[in-house]
Amino acid sequence: MKLVDHFGQKRTGLTLLKLSLMPEIRQGSVVPCLQEVAPKLGAKTFIWTREEAEGAWLAKRTEYNLAQILPKDVNSIESISGGFIVDGKGAKVEVCRNEAVKQRLLSTSPEKRLQQEREAERLEREKWSSPPAPEPIEGRTCNECGGKLVLVILNYYCEPWTDVLTPADKVVKCLFCGRLIRV
Repeated sequence: MKLVDHFGQKRTGLTLLKLSLMPEIRQGSVVPCLQEVAPKLGAKTFIWTREEAEGAWLAKRTEYNLAQILPKDVNSIESISGGFIVDGKGAKVEVCRNEAVKQRLLSTSPEKRLQQEREAERLEREKWSSPPAPEPIEGRTCNECGGKLVLVILNYYCEPWTDVLTPADKVVKCLFCGRLIRV
């Protein structure tokens, strides 16, 4: 009865955490385990392809079809992971796009994978944090020295109703003498 009263009330993250730690919930696969809870329970890690995840659902090992968290038409993401209840116990499940991705994940340690993911994120942030090098303007030269001119964007603006960045302040700069010409 205590459990039924819990489900009738509005649940917060803390209540879900309490529910997922209760032994009767963990054994009955009523509520999926939270991602932060699964490692603390000494849970197993499952690495499945989409087909294996769907097979586990059809075999009633999971309450949800975990193959749906990584749709077939999505090819930009190799795998998605999270905490779920598998065979009545909390577990970390990683659903892979295909067998090749699964084999690559199985061949590297979790610590090394985490390090590689962080390095890739750092490189991506670095790539977007610095503006691209300006390219010379075709057919234009400086009136003073005859050097090549480049277009330099000083500021961008973004309209409040869109996410498109538009160059706001532009100048033309000579690569040889450094002279600035307002556009």
